[in-house]
Parts: sequence; C-alpha cells; structure tokens
Amino acid sequence: MRLSWGVTYSLVSKSDCPKTPQPEEIAAPAPKITMQDIAREVGVTAAAESLALKSHPSISEARRAEIQAVAERMGYRPNAVAAALAHHRHQSRAHPVQAALALINSHPDPAKLHAQPDFELCWRGATKAAEKFGYRLEEFCVNEKAAAQTPGTDLSRPEGAPNLAKVVRSGSP
Repeated sequence: MRLSWGVTYSLVSKSDCPKTPQPEEIAAPAPKITMQDIAREVGVTAAAESLALKSHPSISEARRAEIQAVAERMGYRPNAVAAALAHHRHQSRAHPVQAALALINSHPDPAKLHAQPDFELCWRGATKAAEKFGYRLEEFCVNEKAAAQTPGTDLSRPEGAPNLAKVVRSGSP
C-alpha cells in the first residue's frame, strides 16, 4: 500500500505475528528468597546469617559453610538496592565526638591568622578530618595576648586547658 510522501507500508496478517502467551502459559515468578528465610531454614538469627554470608570470622568456619550452602541451594541473591540503602543509613548516622585534638597556635595574632583564606581552608579541612575519625579539633593559643582574647585556651597555665591530657609541641612557625 502506498500513501502520500512516498512511504510504502505492507499489511501483516495475524498469522505472521508472534503468539502472545496466555495467562495460564506464563510461569509464576519464583518467590524471592530473603535472608530471614535462610536464617529460619538453618535455625540461626538473621544477624548470624548475615555475618556468615559476609564470611565474618566471628562465625565458625563450619557454620559459615553450612549457611552459605543453604543460601546457594535456596537460590538466594543479595538485593543490591537494600544493601545500598543499609550502607547509606550506616554512613549517614551521626557519630558522637568523644575526644579532642589540639591545634597549638603560637601565632602572634591569631585573629589575623584566621582572617587568611588559606588558613581557614586548612582549619575547615582539619576539623572535617578530625570529625571523620571521631575527634573534635580545638585551638589552643600559647601566647598570653591571644589567650587573653579567648578564655580557656591558655596553655601557659595548667588550668587554662583542663581537658587537654597531653600536648606535644614542635617548633614555632
């Protein structure tokens, strides 16, 4: 059949089309095997089953092999979306800061030092790195002029830094 614009179409008979499967011909998808199913089958907790599938050393070698064999036999496949969600939830959890690291500042005028853009970038990076490992970063001034401007940071007197257990001081800049 020829229509305008020069395009040719051919008519296809119904017998030329592939047969659409009928509902009774479509196999039902296999049920999704969960970690809970494996734990129930083996008779362990879901936590033990999870550790065994990750080959964690806290689970005996024999028990790990047993759980992994059952998971294989049952056709277990990890759910990548659930794993990514669990990882995200774990990583985004707030970690409390337990200890402090000291930044010893011997600059004659700490306010001028903080006004320098490069120092501020360094300070933010050091603070972020300290927090990543569970610390907070505190600045301690070692000259009397700066310590007078910021109460509680004078290392020239022991009462000036009661939470600082030990300070290792290298050369001044």
